[in-house]
Amino acid sequence: MPDTKQRRLHLREKGLCVQCGKPPKTGKLRCASCTAKKSQDKERRKARRREKGLCPACGKTPRAGKIMCAPCAEKGSVRNALRKTRLKGKGLCIICGKKARVGKTECALCAKKGGTISKARAAHRQEMGLCPVCGGTPASGKILCALCAEKGCQSVAQRREANRKNGLCTCGRALVAGKANCAFCRERMKQTQIKLKAHRREKGVCTKCGKALVIGKALCAPCRGKDKQWAEQRRIRNRKKGLCECGKAPEIGKTTCPPCSRKASQRKQSLLVETRRRERLCLKCGREPVVGKALCASCAEKKKSQAQRTLKRRTAVRCEKGSCHQCGRKERSAGILCLGCWFKKVAYSSTGSKSARNSRMLLDIFNEQDGRCIYTGTRLVPGENASVDHKIPKSKGGTSERENLQWTTLDVNLAKRALTEDAFLSLCASVTDG
Repeated sequence: MPDTKQRRLHLREKGLCVQCGKPPKTGKLRCASCTAKKSQDKERRKARRREKGLCPACGKTPRAGKIMCAPCAEKGSVRNALRKTRLKGKGLCIICGKKARVGKTECALCAKKGGTISKARAAHRQEMGLCPVCGGTPASGKILCALCAEKGCQSVAQRREANRKNGLCTCGRALVAGKANCAFCRERMKQTQIKLKAHRREKGVCTKCGKALVIGKALCAPCRGKDKQWAEQRRIRNRKKGLCECGKAPEIGKTTCPPCSRKASQRKQSLLVETRRRERLCLKCGREPVVGKALCASCAEKKKSQAQRTLKRRTAVRCEKGSCHQCGRKERSAGILCLGCWFKKVAYSSTGSKSARNSRMLLDIFNEQDGRCIYTGTRLVPGENASVDHKIPKSKGGTSERENLQWTTLDVNLAKRALTEDAFLSLCASVTDG
């Protein structure tokens, strides 16, 4: 034994492997092969001790329910703590020793592995009915044990307080300007409130507190009172700041912003109109209306004149722009109208309806005839010579169905008059023969 010890000291002084005398690994006492052999021997020894139920480090009897004895466990904890502190100071991962992420103590790979292992362990413990954090017995009706729940609350409170002191949201994100939370938390709280209100509305309870509500209202009596009180306090606070009651900047020389001014005016006008309608007065001026009408003769005339002036002005503007007189948005393609408005106009005159279905029906018939007169084959131009004809005239029981409609030129339609198709063809044949 002394010879072996002296030999190892002699080899160590010369900078050689203390096991075989070969050059060792950089910064190590043994070469690569001897290091591997020693590791294998150590693992085999630990495995034998585990099989016998002994501490794998020293071979003594371990603690009840544990793998290692108390002294070895304590030594391992101290050794691991020192190693983690050393690696953390160098900016390395405390698990594998590689470069850690910025601001973190682990590399990305170890963090991912650790998260997967922790989730699997927590899921297994939860299936067994244990606390997913420590494996202890959970509190009655809870997932966590009392100690872990208390630690979790304290940890969350400390993290939130630290984020608040640093001028961040409680989750650690940047705050919205002038607000107490970040955009993500505000949106999450908003969605939570929407779902909660919808659930309470379905149950027929107060949407704020969940209690029984006032009949015909969305809130209970206490919440309605609080809501009114808060709204009044908010209005007073905004007025003191020189703002509109809603909190926006008011118009110059006024106390309200433009939207609130419009709302107030509309509300006042609607109340006035309802009062006059209830008292059977003219809705515009409050005088006695025409019998069976909502306006007096003077106001009705003014309304009619104003509508005519508006129509003339709008038509003049659309004439200058060269746009459709009816919709004003499209270029003219059928006289003074666009093609869509012209087909609607023709549909109304021929079928009595401006519906899109009837205008599409006439367009389909026009395309089936290839845009030509059914009798002469002349090219039809919408807005100039195109006209819709009823095969059997309405005066003789004809309908406005698709089967009874066809496109002709305006001259042919005028010549056909109220004749049926057969009578018109006979007339044309007699004129030709004569």
